[in-house]
Amino acid sequence: MADLCPDSPAADLRVVYEHGGATVAELITATGTSRAKVEDKLRRAGTRMRPPGRRPTHSVRGRLSPAATTQPCAVSAPSPIVLRHVFARRIRELRVQAGLTQSQAARRAEVAYSTLSRVENPQTPLIGVSLLGKLCQLYDASSSVRGELFALWQDSDLPPWWEHQNLRVSAEDERTALGVRADAQRVHGWAEALVPELLRTADYTRVIADAMGVEPQMAVAVCSAAQRRARQRGVEQRYVVDETVIRRPVGGPQVMADQISVLRGLAAQGRLRVLAWESGHYPLDSAFELCSVPGLDTVLYHPRARTIHTGGAFGHHDVFIRLWGQAEEESATLALLDDAHTRLSATTTATLRLPGRPGLDRPGGA
Repeated sequence: MADLCPDSPAADLRVVYEHGGATVAELITATGTSRAKVEDKLRRAGTRMRPPGRRPTHSVRGRLSPAATTQPCAVSAPSPIVLRHVFARRIRELRVQAGLTQSQAARRAEVAYSTLSRVENPQTPLIGVSLLGKLCQLYDASSSVRGELFALWQDSDLPPWWEHQNLRVSAEDERTALGVRADAQRVHGWAEALVPELLRTADYTRVIADAMGVEPQMAVAVCSAAQRRARQRGVEQRYVVDETVIRRPVGGPQVMADQISVLRGLAAQGRLRVLAWESGHYPLDSAFELCSVPGLDTVLYHPRARTIHTGGAFGHHDVFIRLWGQAEEESATLALLDDAHTRLSATTTATLRLPGRPGLDRPGGA
């Protein structure tokens, strides 16, 4: 609402009033105009007026209400990170439907091309309400679409679910990866070196975090919270891991034994397969996860680079299907996991130093 000004279009005031829950008094303050001018604009926009001071019961308050930002996010509700991606996508779709390129839209909206480009980038700060209103007008968005966009705009600026749990995730790429993956309906992944993050035990997570120079306690808390959210949301998970993943005793025999127990439970449910060394298959693909997120295309996540791509799976669906078919079926996978578990007690370890991953362990002499 801080982005409103005396010249804000009547349609913008209506959206903030009806969908944002602002009162006439707040609009007067925000625009710096008189009550008569604000009420005249609201009437001209066809606004359904409320009794003075009353807010709508259905409003998405977002920035307008400090109380709204302190309430815990419902597990079933999408995270603000996902909503920001959906918002950027909807804005882009409206521009394309209007038959405009980014350059054309920027000229007509009288903003810099870089500004228009940032509007469609979910990893940049949200635009102001005045520009949102201007783009809606330029793209000839209906009143219902304007309301949808404003609700997305409001909700996507709320604190993400992990902040309600006093968890800290600072890097933008880390925030995006966490927000998107924990909100997926389905996650299918491949891992060639390390156990996938959503499957790691606390001790395994702690070892990896320490090796990467990340605060272990916070890393464990964030990972545990993401796993808990995925369980509560009923995320369907299916993974293929290379045999290297189960043979490398990260953190020592006990840490890895506990980790293998978790993997075995998933394998027994038909949700994990091991690509055996003896299969003769040597996939060149680095670790990835395919996340099916409501409102978005399949999202591609690369764990090593910590990057998220929302423009499609880029053929990785076919790669995963091929890997799943090449990996051992349930009984053979369970046998491999049991063998790895048995051999751990006899494992001697030496420090393994991978590029960018110092301090992990692998069998001595490997």
